[in-house]
Amino acid sequence: MQRLIALEAWPLVLWGPLTLIGAGAGTAIVALFQSILREVEASDAGAGSGALQALQQVGIALGIAILGQIYFSSLTQADAPQLHVSAFQNVLWLPIAIYAGLIAISLRAALKESSSDASFEAHKSPDRSRP
Repeated sequence: MQRLIALEAWPLVLWGPLTLIGAGAGTAIVALFQSILREVEASDAGAGSGALQALQQVGIALGIAILGQIYFSSLTQADAPQLHVSAFQNVLWLPIAIYAGLIAISLRAALKESSSDASFEAHKSPDRSRP
C-alpha cells in the first residue's frame, strides 16, 4: 500500500489491498474471539464477551488516535496533495513495524517450541516395562 499511494490514481488502486486486509482482519477477529470465549465458563460468558468487546473498542480508539497523531504531525502548514500522500506513507510504517515484530515473535516461539519438542523426543527414555 505504501508504494501504491504514490501513484496518481491511488484511491482506486487501494480497493484490492484494503479488501484483502479487511477480509483477513474479519476472519482473524472472529477466530480470535471464538478461541478466547471458548475458555470462559458458560456462567461468565456475558461478562467475558463484554470485556472482550470493551478491550477491542479501546484498541480501536488507541489505534486511531496514534495513527492520527502520526499523520497530522507529518503535515505542515502547506496544503499540498503530495504532503498528504507522504503523511499517509509515514502512518503505514507503524503497522509494518508491528506486524514485522509479531511475525518475528511468532517465528521465534515456533522455533523454540520445535527445538524443545525435538530435544524432548531425543531424551525420552524407551518404555522398558514391556517385554
